[in-house]
Amino acid sequence: ETVAKLEQGFFDISPATREFSFGFVFVGTLKVPADGEYRFELDSDDGSRLTIDGKMIVEHDGIHGTGSPKLGKATLKQGRVPIRVDYFQGPTGAKGLLVKWSGPGFEQRYLSATTEEGEPIGNRRGKKRDFTQLIKQRGPQLLGQAKYEEYESLTKQLEELKRNKVEADYALCVTEIGPNPPDTFVLKRGNPQSQGDKVVPAFQSVIGGGLPTIPQPLPGAKSSGRRLALANWIASPDNRLTARVMVNRMWQHHFGRGIVRSPNNVGLLGDSPTHPELLDWLAARFIAEGWRMKPLHKLIVMSSTYRMSSQGNKSALAKDPLNQLFWRFDMRRLGAEELRDSILAVTGQLNAKMFGPGVYPEISDEVKAGQSNPGSGWGNSSLEDRSRRSVYIHVKRSLVFPLLSDFDFADTDTSCAARFATTQPTQALGMLNGKFLNDQAAEFAKRLRKEAGDKPEAQVALAFRLALSHEPDKTLVQRGLKLIDALQTKHGQTAEQALNQFCLMVLNLNEFVYLD
Repeated sequence: ETVAKLEQGFFDISPATREFSFGFVFVGTLKVPADGEYRFELDSDDGSRLTIDGKMIVEHDGIHGTGSPKLGKATLKQGRVPIRVDYFQGPTGAKGLLVKWSGPGFEQRYLSATTEEGEPIGNRRGKKRDFTQLIKQRGPQLLGQAKYEEYESLTKQLEELKRNKVEADYALCVTEIGPNPPDTFVLKRGNPQSQGDKVVPAFQSVIGGGLPTIPQPLPGAKSSGRRLALANWIASPDNRLTARVMVNRMWQHHFGRGIVRSPNNVGLLGDSPTHPELLDWLAARFIAEGWRMKPLHKLIVMSSTYRMSSQGNKSALAKDPLNQLFWRFDMRRLGAEELRDSILAVTGQLNAKMFGPGVYPEISDEVKAGQSNPGSGWGNSSLEDRSRRSVYIHVKRSLVFPLLSDFDFADTDTSCAARFATTQPTQALGMLNGKFLNDQAAEFAKRLRKEAGDKPEAQVALAFRLALSHEPDKTLVQRGLKLIDALQTKHGQTAEQALNQFCLMVLNLNEFVYLD
C-alpha cells in the first residue's frame, strides 16, 4: 500500500521494513537500445514474476531459494517498454531477488540491486551493497570532488591489477621421504597414536602373495625403490594375469566386448573366456612385444576377425545366435569421445595438440542453468582449445559436456569397466539441433568448398569420402545432390544453407556413427 521511488533505478527489496510476509510490485520502463531478441534471468528466494509490455516473460516459484534461476526471452523494439516485477516473500526463509538481461550489442547486465560479488541484495549474507552505479552517477555530490577523484584513481589501479594477475606456481602436495622410509604399523581404529602390529611390503595372497625383493638403495638415491619393485612385479613376464587383463580390455575396445565379458574380473568369479587359447596367445604376444600397446592394436585391427562383416547367415545364427564366438562383427556405435573426435576430424577442426591442462568446450546457458550456481567451475577456453581431443575435456561430475552425456559418457563416481550403449531421444535431438553439431556442419561445408571447389557434385563426393572413409558410388552422390536441390527449390534455402544442412545429414548417417 506504500508507493515510493527507487533512486538508483534498480529492483531493490532492501527497503522492506520486516523480514517475512511482505510483497513488492516494481513498475517502470525499460530502455531497449536496439531491435532484437533479449534474454532475461530471474532468480529469487521466494516467488517472483517478470512482465514486459503486459506479457509475462519469466516466473520463478522460489521453492529451492536463490541459485536456481529461470530464463526467458522476448523480442523487443528499440525505445521504452513497460516493465514490472512482482516479488513475494513468504513467512520463512531468507530474502533475495536477482534480475539480469542481455541482448544485441551488450553482455549480461543487472536490473536488480546486487552486492559487489553479484549476489542479490537482501539475502542476509552480510555482504556490502554494490554502490558502483550510485557513485558513478552522484559521486562528486556524495563524496566531494577530491574524494571522488581519489576513488576514480584507486578504481583504475584496481582494474589494472586485476588485468595483470601474477601466475600462480604449482604447490607441492606430495613429496618423497627418502631412501629409508619409516616403519609402518596397523593403526587401531585408525588412530595414529594407537599402533598395532608392524607390517612390511607384500603382495596379496589371492594373486600369488609373497614378499618383494627390494634391493638396497644406491648411494645418493632419493627413493626406497618400493614403487619400482611393485611396478616390476605387476609387469613381470611371470605375471600373466596383468597381460591377460590388458589384452582383454584392448579387445573390448575394438569389438565392444572382451574375450572375457567381465573386464573387471578375469578370475574365478568372472565370466569364462570364450577363446582361452586366443587370450593366452595375445597375452604372450603382448609380453614379447615389450608390453607395447600399439603393435597389439595394429594386430587386432588388421586381423580377419576385425574385418568381418556384421551380416549374419542362417547356419551360424542357428549355432551361435548371440555371436559369442565372434563369427561376425557386432555392429558397434562409436563411444562418446570417439564420436566427438570423429566429427572434429571430418570437419577439419580437430586440434591434435598434446599435453597440458583440461579444456572447456562451450556449454549453453540452458544447460548451465541446471546447476545450483550456474556456470560455476566451468571455464572458457579459446576456440582452438575447444577443438582438442575429448580426452582433454575437463570432467566435472555435475556438469558434463552434453554430447558426451547423451552418448553414455562413463560415470565418474565409480569404476566403469564397460559402457552400455543406450538409445534415447536426446541423442537425435543433440545431433540434429545441438549448437556443436550445427557449428561443425558449417565448418564441414567450408572445408568442402575450399577443397572441392564450387561444383556440388565434387563437394558431395568429398563429403562422403571424408565421413565414410570410402569412395561413394554414383547413386549415393546423386541422392546427396537431390537433397541439396530440394533444400533450395522446395525450402527456399541458399546454396550455402543447403550445403550446411547436407553436411549435418552426413554427420548423422548410421554409417558414420556406427562401426559396421
